[in-house]
Amino acid sequence: MEVQGSGEESTFSEAELNTTLELARGGIGELVAKQRAVIG
Repeated sequence: MEVQGSGEESTFSEAELNTTLELARGGIGELVAKQRAVIG
């Protein structure tokens, strides 16, 4: 995941950043679990 803190059009709040990070952590965890299941 890449985060750009400044934007050309608008920025985001700390709460929005935290929500995005929580979603990313969950998605990364799911990907790692699936990869481990395939690799064994």
